[in-house]
Formats: sequence, C-alpha cells, structure tokens
Amino acid sequence: HNLPCTSVVFVAGGCRTGKSQTVFGTKVARLLSRDRTFSGSPRNLHSKTGLIQQIVDNALSSQCQCTISVLEIGSTLYDVRSQHDVQMRYVDNCGAILPDLHEVKVESARELDQTLSHLFSGRTTGHGHLVVTLTISTSNGSSQIKLVDLASPDRLDGDVNSNVQVRKSLSALRGVLRGVCHGDHSFTEPTTFRDSLLT
Repeated sequence: HNLPCTSVVFVAGGCRTGKSQTVFGTKVARLLSRDRTFSGSPRNLHSKTGLIQQIVDNALSSQCQCTISVLEIGSTLYDVRSQHDVQMRYVDNCGAILPDLHEVKVESARELDQTLSHLFSGRTTGHGHLVVTLTISTSNGSSQIKLVDLASPDRLDGDVNSNVQVRKSLSALRGVLRGVCHGDHSFTEPTTFRDSLLT
C-alpha cells in the first residue's frame, strides 16, 4: 500500500440515500443494510453494479491486473478480509501505510461479485466508514483508486459511542478538506489530519 494514489472518491449522505449502492452495487448494499426490506434507492437504480464493478470491468478489458482490499474505519482499523484489526505505520516519503491489510486478486466480474458477497455476507452490525482500495497494475506500473463509503450517524441507532465517533471523524475530514481546498496546508483550524483515523 505504498503505491501512488491517483484518485479518492468520497460518497456521503444520509441513511437510505443510495451511498453503498453507488459504491458496491445493489447486491452488496442489501447485505450492508440493516433494513431487511431494502430494495435499492429509486434515484440510483442505474448503479446496480456499482462503481467498483465498473472500474474493475474497465481495467480488465484493458488487460490490467486488479486487486481489492476493504478497510472499515471506526474506533479501530478493521480488515474486512481477514476480520482482524490492523495497525497503521508512518513511513518517510509514503505517509501512513497499512502493511498487514489483505488484498484479493480479481480476474473477472463474477470473481469480484463472489469476493464482495463473501466479505459482507452474514454481517450483523452497522458499518463504519468503508474504504475500498483498487490497485490497478500494468507493465508500466501501478496506481490506486480509493472509494470511501462514509458512514451516516443516523444509521447507528442506539449506539451513542459509535454515533459520536462517526460525527467526530466526519468533522475532522471536513476540516482537512477545507484546508486543502483553500491551499492552507498548515490547517489553521483546530482539526488536523491526525485527529481521526479516517483522515
């Protein structure tokens, strides 16, 4: 996970607005939803396959190799593949890395569908922020695309601590993005990138 990150896509919104469906597609979004009556957001029916599937399809059709990892960010960093917490390390010239985060190689649309379904099947808890990293490799090198499905505080019913954690991390992200957008890398606001695992 020391590769250059060429793109980061944040998907944000309230509960049942189609965030997870946009990223993962309808099938996995249903697995992630606490609502057993979930049938997909009417405004996002076109995203049945999700951004992940579309990116992988384009990469494979261009003879690229693809791997995927899924990290859940809450009070800890949780590797969805291995079902264990992972530790972050800081490396000079690379920043924060997760050396123990498991990657899965995908070689077809069907294999990707099976991988995602396996990762999230049987899931019973509300999810934190989900960070999907797609590593796309060619003979000329590799790059990464990160898709971030931001958690909604209103989804975490009755879990006060998780609610506070999500709100705090979203506030930290907002502060960092505000600083970057204004070209202020010293971040004059109290919030800095080290204030949250998300940032």
